[in-house]
Amino acid sequence: MRGVAGLPRYRGNNLSRHGRRCEGRRVRRVFAGGTFLFGLVFVGIGVAMLVVTALHGGGIGFLLGALFIAAGAARLYLLLRSG
Repeated sequence: MRGVAGLPRYRGNNLSRHGRRCEGRRVRRVFAGGTFLFGLVFVGIGVAMLVVTALHGGGIGFLLGALFIAAGAARLYLLLRSG
């Protein structure tokens, strides 16, 4: 069969998609779980840095701890916001 201008008519993808959609969802779920875990670890590292810095009398650890907490919280916020 010929379509417009004598070109073959598009009939869609003839390849089987069996299992691909499920695999894509699984990959996204694993990625989201890893991102969530990574965010929690960053927040935990930040809190630990704040505690250790406070116990040792202060220093640059306050800034670095706050930045770690901010990075982890932002990662969690973006992950949970995106659905």
